[in-house]
Amino acid sequence: MRDLLVTTLKSRELRWVQLEGNKVVAQKSMLNYLTERLRDIEVDTHGALILLTDGENGRILRVTRKE
Repeated sequence: MRDLLVTTLKSRELRWVQLEGNKVVAQKSMLNYLTERLRDIEVDTHGALILLTDGENGRILRVTRKE
């Protein structure tokens, strides 16, 4: 099984997608409370998610685990 993290512009969410081969077997919507569209995602060397938002006042967001 493979996991993908995908940003979406239209639905303004981060989507966790689980694949078996080329078939989607599960999806979970995350961060859908954000009012900005998500343009891109990266993972930094410490495992944090770096999100780029879209728009005139676009931001770079760093998402880490809650401890």
